[in-house]
Amino acid sequence: MKGRRTINRQSMWVSLASFLAVLVFWCLAKQNTSPGEIAMIHARQSSLAGSGGCDTCHGTESRGMRDSCPACHEEIGEQLSARTGFHGLMSPELAEDCSRCHSEHHGREFQMINQQSFALAGVADPSSFDHAGLDYCLQGIHLDLTCEHCHPFADADLPPDGQKRFLGLDQRCTSCHEDHHQGSYSPACDACHGQSHPFDKVAEFEHTSAFPIEGAHGSTACLDCHELGTSWSINALLEGHRLSGESPPAIRTCRECHVSPHGDSFLSAVGSATNSLPEGSCRHCHRATDDSFLGSGESLAGDRHAVTGFPLVPPHDAASCDACHAGFGRPKNSAERHRRAYPGRSPDDCAACHGDPHQGQFADGPFAGKNCLACHTQDCFRPSVFSVERHERTRFPLTGAHRTVDCYACHWVPTDPRGGKTQPTVTRIFRGTPTTCRSCHGDPHDGQFEQGPFRGGNCLVCHDDTAFRPPSFTVEQHGQTRFPLTGAHAAVGCDNCHPLTEERAGPDGQMSRLRLFHDTPLPCSACHADVHVGRFDQPGLPVAVDGREGCARCHLTERFDKLRQKSFGHGRWTGYELAGAHARAKCDGCHEKRDLVDPPSRAFGTVTDTRCQACHQDPHVGQFGPTAKVDCSGCHAVGESFSDLVFDHQRDSRFPLDEDHARLACSACHLPRKVPGWGTAIRYRPLGVVCGDCHDPADPNRRPRGRRR
Repeated sequence: MKGRRTINRQSMWVSLASFLAVLVFWCLAKQNTSPGEIAMIHARQSSLAGSGGCDTCHGTESRGMRDSCPACHEEIGEQLSARTGFHGLMSPELAEDCSRCHSEHHGREFQMINQQSFALAGVADPSSFDHAGLDYCLQGIHLDLTCEHCHPFADADLPPDGQKRFLGLDQRCTSCHEDHHQGSYSPACDACHGQSHPFDKVAEFEHTSAFPIEGAHGSTACLDCHELGTSWSINALLEGHRLSGESPPAIRTCRECHVSPHGDSFLSAVGSATNSLPEGSCRHCHRATDDSFLGSGESLAGDRHAVTGFPLVPPHDAASCDACHAGFGRPKNSAERHRRAYPGRSPDDCAACHGDPHQGQFADGPFAGKNCLACHTQDCFRPSVFSVERHERTRFPLTGAHRTVDCYACHWVPTDPRGGKTQPTVTRIFRGTPTTCRSCHGDPHDGQFEQGPFRGGNCLVCHDDTAFRPPSFTVEQHGQTRFPLTGAHAAVGCDNCHPLTEERAGPDGQMSRLRLFHDTPLPCSACHADVHVGRFDQPGLPVAVDGREGCARCHLTERFDKLRQKSFGHGRWTGYELAGAHARAKCDGCHEKRDLVDPPSRAFGTVTDTRCQACHQDPHVGQFGPTAKVDCSGCHAVGESFSDLVFDHQRDSRFPLDEDHARLACSACHLPRKVPGWGTAIRYRPLGVVCGDCHDPADPNRRPRGRRR
């Protein structure tokens, strides 16, 4: 029995080993029937492990593979049933043959979704896949996104367990994006925001036509106007309309959103002018189409601007708004900034905009307290209306030629002494303008009157303010000089005695000529030629007579031919004393008068022969010898008449007169006789000296024979 037991035991082990060997062989044989390892995406599923996993995918006799895949991939099964989605839109033959696109048993590393899968499904390039058939049309910014942006596991080697490569996404925007409205609005965000612009643009939303979004409103965020928690919030507007059927509130006016920087009086005035309520008056001056409340193209009609108290009349009608209102075009976020830009200026307050171009020169003085319109008009700063009459209130009333001089000729802009250029920060000088002539005109006399009786530089001593020429210097004033004007000199033009010097270069390089006044030569010869050619300046003749020199020794200034009778002595100057009839004779009786064809020249000729016969004929026709040699003074006295004699018959003749003859008249013996070749003349020589030469001896009472013819 013991041996049988041993044999039975051995048989049992052998049988067991054989069974195990057969089992292992069967298993190996069974395993060798699989085409290869399944992909990791399936291998990690526990339900597919072991031989039982084959039926899960390959099915049983009652269910094939076409039913097995949708059993695990339920979403795809739903697409196939509903004929929607990526798989549902495929042809039935392709959609129901999963293995055609997704083959298996190629090893753990094999990707069942690959380029070939997409190609077999009709998608040549997955990166440009058209989502139009998936109820989600990619538009705008979504077109620039990669697949991984929305499908993070699209290209993953092995998506995490439970995650899908492409399925499982929600078509709602909030599935990817944060819901800023916290579920209050429709989940179709693109209905308002679209897909082509940033989220805050609300590009597809069309605002109510009663309040179009344009201009500055177009760049405003919705919440700026529809603030959360207010009756104007979008939630409140939608809920109120949806729940109660109430109509949205009336369109808001500007004042309900914006704080008006204008005063109530201004708004009321605008409302009255435009026939509108004050709270709705904004639209009459401001346009919602502008980029800001003060748009760059904003303008205010003149009649509306007049409401401010400042009518836009020339030249303000042509000025741009920002020329008067600083900061125009930039939003005014505070009342202070608006007050500074729009201070409510008066049209007469020029300095409020233009400042004081005179830099306070008229803060005091006769025009203190006056505004700009005291000298200027509103429509034109230049020329000013400052009149000659108003200038009389200054320290320099305008008289004479000054009344027509341009203001700027006297009121200048100081220049930089270093370069001679106008200093841009220095204003034109009005107050404190020098009033002396020299300050504007300079000294045309080059300092000649810095000395002498008229020193001091006061031009008005010699000139008036009507014209520089002729001067107003009088003959009486000339009397204060070293050469008082008397006689004909009083009527002589100044230029005749005060000549121009030779040209010379001035400080500015310009050539000019100076008229000589100071140190003008005083002698007559400086102006007049010496018609006597030095005859009266010879040695031995007086240089001065009664303190007078030159021509003044003899001549008066009234007329050249009028002599100083007490000063001029004919004998003193000529050596020929005038006496008797000569003293009464006219000058031209001896001095031949000349025709002044070529002045200056002497009016009378020079007497070179002082003998009587040089001027007088010989009445004795040579009885006393050759006329040229006869000395008339031997018989005739230089008296009142030629008949005044100094002849002594007793001394100077051959016939001394006795008592009887002395009583006779000269004509008793000296009778007229014809002189051959000479005519008739009184016979003096030769005469007889015996009685018979004159008396008849036969009759002594008869007249002398000399009387006979």
